[in-house]
Amino acid sequence: MSGSSMQAPSESETPSLWHRFKKSNYLFMSVSAMIVGSATGLLSVIFILAIKHLSIFLLELSEGKSWLLLILPACGAFFVGYIVKYLAPEAKGHGIPEVMLAVALRRGIIRPFVAVGKILASILTIGTGGSAGREGPIVQIGAAVGSSYSQFLKLGESRTITLLSAGAAAGIAATFNAPIAGVIFVTEVIMRNSGIREFSSLVIASVSSSVISHAFLGNEPAFHIPHHEMSNEMELPLFVLLGAICSLVGVLFIRTLFLSEIFFDKLKKIPSVSKPVMGALIYGPMLFLLPLLYGGGFPGIELALNGELCISILIILIFAKIIGTSICLGSGSSGGVFAPTLFVGAMTGAAFGKVVAVVFPGGSANSGAYAVIGMAAVFAACDRAPVTAILLVFEMTRDYSMILPLMFASVVSALLAEWMHKESIYTCKLKARGIDLNLAEGKNILELIKVKDCMTPFGQCFSVPPYLPLKDMESHFMHNQKRTALVVSSDGKLMGMMLIKDLYSRQELLHSGIVSDIARKKLVTLEPDDSLEEAALIFASSNFDSIPVMSNKRRKICIGELSRNNLADACSKAFASGETRKKHIGKLKIEDASQTEFAEYAIHEDDSASGKTIAELSLPEKCNIVALYRGKEIIAPRGSTDLRPGDTVLALCEDEEDFIAALKKNYGSSDK
Repeated sequence: MSGSSMQAPSESETPSLWHRFKKSNYLFMSVSAMIVGSATGLLSVIFILAIKHLSIFLLELSEGKSWLLLILPACGAFFVGYIVKYLAPEAKGHGIPEVMLAVALRRGIIRPFVAVGKILASILTIGTGGSAGREGPIVQIGAAVGSSYSQFLKLGESRTITLLSAGAAAGIAATFNAPIAGVIFVTEVIMRNSGIREFSSLVIASVSSSVISHAFLGNEPAFHIPHHEMSNEMELPLFVLLGAICSLVGVLFIRTLFLSEIFFDKLKKIPSVSKPVMGALIYGPMLFLLPLLYGGGFPGIELALNGELCISILIILIFAKIIGTSICLGSGSSGGVFAPTLFVGAMTGAAFGKVVAVVFPGGSANSGAYAVIGMAAVFAACDRAPVTAILLVFEMTRDYSMILPLMFASVVSALLAEWMHKESIYTCKLKARGIDLNLAEGKNILELIKVKDCMTPFGQCFSVPPYLPLKDMESHFMHNQKRTALVVSSDGKLMGMMLIKDLYSRQELLHSGIVSDIARKKLVTLEPDDSLEEAALIFASSNFDSIPVMSNKRRKICIGELSRNNLADACSKAFASGETRKKHIGKLKIEDASQTEFAEYAIHEDDSASGKTIAELSLPEKCNIVALYRGKEIIAPRGSTDLRPGDTVLALCEDEEDFIAALKKNYGSSDK
């Protein structure tokens, strides 16, 4: 599973102590979370200091030579393009969608190289002035640390996902000095179905990461601002109005970033390594005119929080940051959207506060207070994580007096943004790839797959014209090795279907008739957007090997067919992913499952189980192998079924570690 040349501690070297330690779930996961959190904390410190010193060096270099700001982002983007292309394609963009995808569909597996690639690419992007934040990258880096640790120790899927999430929480905790927000962000956005055991690991990792961060970077809040408070409770409607405005701004940000990604993806003639440079050259003049756009924009946020920017600059910066970030990340540079959303929120809130001060002079809080609320509200609109937004801004400013308007504005902003635009800034990117995480929860596999994704196009189908003589059909069936033929007219209209057995049912027409004489006219058809569940129901009630697929049922234009083999292949591929496999597992009715758990393990060449049959294994008591995954196949296990390297074995057992140990070193037989 790991793909790493390193080897985990062997049960044969420390047979009892190591095994007992891994078996003690709470202790093992607590220690593991501490290790992952500490490692992520150290990487966060290196990452933050590298960006800081590179930025200081380049800004000092550009003093008196402001024209350098035109080309600095392009210099960094030049190297980023090659890192993304050849080292870690996952480092492209803002990173969190890839983490969500790993949790939902890839069993928590992230390649170790992702951490290295993301660190280098993000340092170059942000350090040279690219409009992006450091928080998204450190989430992906922490997740890669947790996943790599689990792969190294060959842990199961549930533990891998937990430690991946712990690393992500540790990243937020270290970079924002916000351990509570780190935990809540992961439970709201990444690990949406977590329990108390997972939550404990997240807390331990976040605390460990924060301790490391404090030791090197200090324990100061992210922003030093004056104390803010509402002038009176009558201001609450104004904060709710600000939340509504921020929802519009957040949706604008999501749409702009999405359209930028689509635009650059469509530039097929431009090499992918050149697109980040192209985006940086477009963004360079913006940075030259508005230096506050540099990197994550934290100096600009602090100015807005302290009320030191005029309304015209605030409004310009709102749109400039949205456009600049969308260009940089959409073109393929590496960075996060946390800081840009906070920047846009601070500018939006401060501008709103300036207007309120004119309309209600002396009767409202200053613009800095509205900037604080705006930060949380735009973040909530973009991320759809209002609780994280509230806690994050509170931990960054350490100003509790504004917690009530923070809560109001964040919730209003998130609700309205959800109403206006279903997808968050993270899921929007996944939805464009055809991945709907919301749909994937609670649906069976066949409902999730569309006919158009696995059908055979018309050009590859066996079709015959209606006027073809029946005497020629036998040779056509033999030549195409098919039992069913589509009967299609010259203009593409479906006229019927013909089975090979129909050819011999009307012997009197065999030498004089044509295909349309015996073709079956009453057919059930599918459309491209129908689900495979609908197709499966049709197959279950018919003897056809394939079902015609129509562009629409009124026009009767045939665009392909869905065969039983297409259906089986699609199901095999779907079951090969951990998430869909878990959905299948949940539907298996197995007695006494309350005291057991599902465990899976990929057989390695040096495992004792490799080359043996299931009957030859010495499995722990109350352990039953229920499925075997071999490539695209799902094999029903029997005693005579042999186990090969690369097979994934799924079992119902009382203890996952005992099961894995039995396959690796034949633990069951050695201990008895």
